[in-house]
Amino acid sequence: MEFGMKQPNSFNSNSSNVEWYSGAAGTYNPSSYQYAPPPAASASAYSNSFEDEPPLLEELGIDIPSILLKTKAILLHQMKSDTLDDLDFGGALIFLLLLGGLHLLLGKMHFGVLLGWSVVQSVVLWFVVNQIASNEAAEHRALDLYSCCCIVGYGMLPLIVLSVGVLLTPK
Repeated sequence: MEFGMKQPNSFNSNSSNVEWYSGAAGTYNPSSYQYAPPPAASASAYSNSFEDEPPLLEELGIDIPSILLKTKAILLHQMKSDTLDDLDFGGALIFLLLLGGLHLLLGKMHFGVLLGWSVVQSVVLWFVVNQIASNEAAEHRALDLYSCCCIVGYGMLPLIVLSVGVLLTPK
């Protein structure tokens, strides 16, 4: 054989010198298999009815009325509103995915471009706002990067309206 390779042994199952065959492997005995069910849990730990479970959006932490309220605050430039104190990334991600889906319906594959430029825009916004706010009074809290990402995501709504308009106008 070329290149120093060994000739493989024959594939006869009766052969005891085949490397891949293990004669010491045990055999399956169905009578030796035993299954012990887990101990019964208390009724308070698990509920058997679907009525007792919270809705899926509530379990995921997505609050649709809160998302609509934050969208209104972002679009109307109400930056001093109390709704912007607890921004969530769920609404921003929904708007970015909606914009990507509309672009997909237009025949453009721009998911990476949309997400990439959104991140760049968020970082630039965070840098500029923190540079401006560093000279201001100390009682103003600094804007963190998470809040910038949320604000940029919510700010995509005018682009979504424009994309819907382009999609609905005849060519």
